[in-house]
Amino acid sequence: MCPVPPGQAVTAKGRSSLRRLAGGLVKVAARDTPDAGQERRLGFHDGQMVVPDDFDALDAELIEQMFGGGR
Repeated sequence: MCPVPPGQAVTAKGRSSLRRLAGGLVKVAARDTPDAGQERRLGFHDGQMVVPDDFDALDAELIEQMFGGGR
């Protein structure tokens, strides 16, 4: 069993239940499905910005001086 942070416990089958936890009584409520506009989705900025091919090399000399080779 993996620990769940308080306030984030939900049931797998959409039913509410009461549980005893550390001497107290806890209600585990069913999680509602978010509306389509509220869903968090990956890639929502696809096609809206461009990352240069040499992104990892930008300011490489300055970063090297600041964190490693500038001594």
